[in-house]
Amino acid sequence: MLKAERQFHSAPAGLLGPVLEKLCQQDWGKSPAEIGSLGGAGFALSAIALTRALKRPLVIVVPGAQAQEALVLDLQTFAPDLRTCAVPGEDVSEPGMLAALGAWMPALSAMRTMDGASPGIVLVTAASLLVPLPNPRILGASVMTLRKGAQVGLDALIKKCADAGYERVSDVEQRGQFARRGGIVDIWPHALENPLRIDFFGDDVESVRSIDPASQQSIATLQEISFPLLAPKADVMEDDGSGVLHYLPQTVLPVTVERRETLTRLEGLRPFQSRGNAQLRMEGMLAWLGETPRVDLSSMPVLDRKGAVNIRCTSLPEHERGADAAAETIAQLRKDCRSLHIFAGSEGEAKRLKEALAAHNVALDGVALYPHDISGSAIMPELKTGVVSGAELLGKAKPRAGIRIGQPDVLTVHHRAIEDFIQLDTGDYVVHAAHGIGKYLGTEELRTPDGARGEYLRLLFDGGTEIHVPVVNADQVQKYIGSRGAAPKLSQYNSRAWGERKGRVQQAVIQLATEMLRLAAIRESETGFAYPPGDELEHDFVESFPYRDTPDQEKAWEQIKKDMESPRPVDRLLCGDVGFGKTELAMRAAFKATAAGKQVAVLVPTTVLCQQHWLSFSSRMAGYPVRVESLSRFRSAVEQNRVLAGLKDGSVDVVIGTHRLLSKDVTFKDLGLLVIDEEQRFGVEAKEKLKSMRATVDVLTLTATPIPRTLHMALLGIRDITSLTTPPEDRHPVHTQVTGFDEHLIREAVLRELARDGQVYFVHNRVYDIQEVADRIKRIVPEARIVCGHGQMADGELEEVMLAFINHEADVLVCTTIIESGIDVQSANTMFIDNAQNYGLADLHQLRGRVGRYRHHAHCYLIVPHDARVAEDAQKRLQAIVTNTRLGSGFSIAMHDLEIRGAGNILGAEQSGHIATVGYDMYCQLLQRAVAQLKGGEVISEVETTVELDLDLLLPRNYVAEARQRVQVYRLIARCSTPEGADGVREHLKDRFGKPPKVVERLFMLAVVRRRLGRLGVTSLTIGSHGESKFFRMRTLSAKATLARLAPAQPDFRMIDDETVVLPLKRGLDHAEDQLRYISNLLQSMVSRGMLREVPQGQQDTRKSTNAATQPTVS
Repeated sequence: MLKAERQFHSAPAGLLGPVLEKLCQQDWGKSPAEIGSLGGAGFALSAIALTRALKRPLVIVVPGAQAQEALVLDLQTFAPDLRTCAVPGEDVSEPGMLAALGAWMPALSAMRTMDGASPGIVLVTAASLLVPLPNPRILGASVMTLRKGAQVGLDALIKKCADAGYERVSDVEQRGQFARRGGIVDIWPHALENPLRIDFFGDDVESVRSIDPASQQSIATLQEISFPLLAPKADVMEDDGSGVLHYLPQTVLPVTVERRETLTRLEGLRPFQSRGNAQLRMEGMLAWLGETPRVDLSSMPVLDRKGAVNIRCTSLPEHERGADAAAETIAQLRKDCRSLHIFAGSEGEAKRLKEALAAHNVALDGVALYPHDISGSAIMPELKTGVVSGAELLGKAKPRAGIRIGQPDVLTVHHRAIEDFIQLDTGDYVVHAAHGIGKYLGTEELRTPDGARGEYLRLLFDGGTEIHVPVVNADQVQKYIGSRGAAPKLSQYNSRAWGERKGRVQQAVIQLATEMLRLAAIRESETGFAYPPGDELEHDFVESFPYRDTPDQEKAWEQIKKDMESPRPVDRLLCGDVGFGKTELAMRAAFKATAAGKQVAVLVPTTVLCQQHWLSFSSRMAGYPVRVESLSRFRSAVEQNRVLAGLKDGSVDVVIGTHRLLSKDVTFKDLGLLVIDEEQRFGVEAKEKLKSMRATVDVLTLTATPIPRTLHMALLGIRDITSLTTPPEDRHPVHTQVTGFDEHLIREAVLRELARDGQVYFVHNRVYDIQEVADRIKRIVPEARIVCGHGQMADGELEEVMLAFINHEADVLVCTTIIESGIDVQSANTMFIDNAQNYGLADLHQLRGRVGRYRHHAHCYLIVPHDARVAEDAQKRLQAIVTNTRLGSGFSIAMHDLEIRGAGNILGAEQSGHIATVGYDMYCQLLQRAVAQLKGGEVISEVETTVELDLDLLLPRNYVAEARQRVQVYRLIARCSTPEGADGVREHLKDRFGKPPKVVERLFMLAVVRRRLGRLGVTSLTIGSHGESKFFRMRTLSAKATLARLAPAQPDFRMIDDETVVLPLKRGLDHAEDQLRYISNLLQSMVSRGMLREVPQGQQDTRKSTNAATQPTVS
């Protein structure tokens, strides 16, 4: 098979030899050449043959993205050695705007290097011809190349960034920003997917690294990289009429696919190209497409004239689904074709087809099978040749190209728990572990009585009490994350009330953990059905997924498979945003269950979702021996009875349904797997029914609400949770802007979406006047088909409206926030949110997530009143949503809001109230302690320790200058409980700020010492004196217990009262740093001898905080 595959890659010219010979003999003159009667893969075969015969690069203009993608797929399959460049741009940018260079740069570079010696094919859409691009001369002059050892000049780079319009910031989080920290420069060029970190030694580049903007950590070292240092707002980036045409080589041959449709698309875009240079570019492109020589490829027959050839491709004849029917179809094709090339899509499908052909006695001579995909079949009887799509042959979903069109390969951005890097701003509410809820007032540098300098966090409590928390104890202060952003009441300093509140929450948490552990124990004690290991059919089903799995998807599928193949009943929660791959994983689990003879029920909260899932499952499982049905009120009584009978006799393998599935008349022959989509949206009665079903079948629950990592960690061992946090590779950030209710803008944006055959959401969250808004939109854009939907519509009416939109029978959906979660319409990529100032940041984030599906560039317009002043906090929310458009980053507050909802979904509404009482981080600490205690594991009790030595304890400002970053670093260091944990944070700081200076190393040592002393029950460590003698004084909760642990390691320890243990200072320990090192070595010795338990990095300790860590002052 592999040999045949390699042979076929050199065969297209041979297949179309007679056509090419006839074509090349033509005198092109003023008449363009035409190739007609093409279909399926015939377009790509013709293009390959042309470029190889003429030894010229081709630019192929297609009507839209779908045709472009089909050609990309076929060119990848037929000619992987041919240089192919797919130019992005099914979207039409607004006049005067420049295309996103990140998507265009690979294409622009490839186009400029194609010539006769190195021919290739450039694929462009009609719309991409009109996208404004930087002038090639300016772009070329701005390109910067960085490599190790290059002499760039640190100050020169900073000046170039500033001159190009880049914004100087403390942390680079968006394109067009740069930051400098000593000899390290971070920069995010517009043309790159990830920011760069350049480490200088003088003016020489020591290293270039790609960084994750979320964690600010390096993710790859780059040997060399080139990029244009341009910013969209720079004067040189103004639209001067440049476009794709200006980047094409002189030798390029224009080729159009479906010329009439392509020109119609271009004319449809004319209203958006009516001003200035945009109009000139439009006219220039039309003139260029009219030039000769050129070649037009068409599915229609062309007139028999000079320079015109008809290939007469036909599609596959109608046939039933399945391998047997496919074998019969191949037998029929063999009568007309001496050679058949069948592209099965995978090794497994190729093997199945080969076995089916042999079973039907179909001769295999002249039949070649390949484990690759093509866009469509092309049967060419006149050439006695057929190219067959396995997807069409087996009745499966058509495959997609396996590349990112026009985008560079990017490194996976590793998800990092948001709670780990939330920054404190002055005025934020915080939770101090010992004293409760306060307000953060910033930091202040103070001196001790001995003259040592230190930095302190200032916290304000009820009644005006202000305390100073040493930065070495910064881990005791967490940002308050409550419920829905409500402001909490400040705690009274040194009051018993905080402890009592924590106690009440602790009791509730223990009850919750007890119930969850009880259910987990029941699952562990029961024996479920162990599914057999995956076979070739399962492997083939997984491999036939037309997208590339994200790393999270791969991991999740391995977890689900392991669950199903074990005898323990499955109950896994799968979290991930819409489009992140949950449904595909559910379909794989369903397929695995049906392959073992079990039935599958998929429970969804709405009839619209039922219909969507039924279509998805049916399409995905077409060609396999799986019967998929749906059960909802959309089905007639006759249809429902037929489905019910099929469930009872086992002929229905998978059923998708609403709560109708929970009715008493629904019985299964052998239900093995229950998939629940958004369980929290079901009522109490349905949830009780589901609780009873969990005892007898495997359960996979899907939710689009994220789950906090710390909650996930707290529930380890009692709840199986998988999170999908990596967005699919095709998703683009959504272009977002704030605007008034501008009728001209609305009309232009809607028509622009319609021009690319797309759809529009218009969100208006007031039911009483939503129809008036819909009527107004109809007046603004009478060309559009407009429907209106909201939750108060009559029974069945909303479903009809939503299905009309899903089926593309409507162009604009005017609706309330009912679309916030659930529906997935890939063609809807423009959204208007009316009165956006009234929404929370998390709500805006979720609503905007409805657009930007697949690989489309999406637009979101936030409409605010012209005549009303928008409140300051609303302005901040709108600014945040506009500037933070990157997927997976910049949404700390919004994501926390969503995560608190997710916590409530898992734990229940009552627990959401407890989270609001003590704050999210404290709640998770209490839950983790409760789970550990109830599971019988060792819970390490740790008191809060203050270490007072005559040492400067603060970060040098020339190492970390920005206030929020300083607090963030203090907190990271203070959380280090082991040398290994300190090593990890040290590497992070080295990567981000450079090698830590000596004083920072001192902070690391102090953090580990402090945490180890806390596990010994020591509340404070100071230096005491008696005459000329000095000693360590340790205040403890129980001097006797502490001495019992310390004495074996150092016999000189003495107890002087019930709370105090002392250790005489040895000679040579006059300096505070030597004293710290001595204590550090002593504690390390205790760890190595097993006398002190070490805490794994990342494990929360249970601490009993004392007031010694803070000094109150009353303002």
